[in-house]
Amino acid sequence: MGGIDAKSSLDDSDTVWGAQVGYRWGSYVAAEVGYVDMGKSQYQADPTGTPLRASVRYLSSGATLAALGILPLGERFDLYARGGVYFADTRVRLKVADLDTGESLASAEQKASSKDLFAGIGAAWNVSPGFALRIEYQRYFDVGDDEKTGETDVDLLTLGVLFR
Repeated sequence: MGGIDAKSSLDDSDTVWGAQVGYRWGSYVAAEVGYVDMGKSQYQADPTGTPLRASVRYLSSGATLAALGILPLGERFDLYARGGVYFADTRVRLKVADLDTGESLASAEQKASSKDLFAGIGAAWNVSPGFALRIEYQRYFDVGDDEKTGETDVDLLTLGVLFR
């Protein structure tokens, strides 16, 4: 069975930003609410023998609510795990363009809101009583809507600053 030959690329390494506000109860438990903008990822395909380019752009952002379990390692270091809900607003845009003329031949966009789970692990270096540096790995599960935008897992490696 024949298919279409195409040169394609995927760029899923955009900059992510976010902010959280939280409260820590004692040494072992905290909660945070926040916002995260996951940037964009883009897939492009140029079918061989045609002047066409098809691209799909994926964007997601929204509020987060998380609980943290913290393991203090002395006064200066903490390990922690987090789990929570991501209230995602996700957009996917499909565009087909003529590379010779630059003209857009077709485009479509889908939007969806969803509640998706996420989890993460991290470490904090408590530089002073009011300041810490964090490094964290997070995974957001099934971001998007299966029928409108499709769903995908999103992995993040973040560096953060914590002010107390």
